[in-house]
Amino acid sequence: MTGTRPPPDTAREGKIAPHTVRGRGTRDIATARHLTPATVQDHLRSVFGQTGVRSRRDLVAVLLTPRPATAARPPR
Repeated sequence: MTGTRPPPDTAREGKIAPHTVRGRGTRDIATARHLTPATVQDHLRSVFGQTGVRSRRDLVAVLLTPRPATAARPPR
């Protein structure tokens, strides 16, 4: 895993990842988001690739790990 995580590329990917954190299964996510289970799997694969993880467990760990704060720029 990497130290930073990019945001999901699409709005749907961004809406599927939180369901994963809540422990919902593919069919439950599909029903909640009005998608097919295959579409949910495709979005999860995409999110896995973006975050560098290989499992839902790893994805949850990445999503729940706080990001380091970026240094504020001094005022000009």
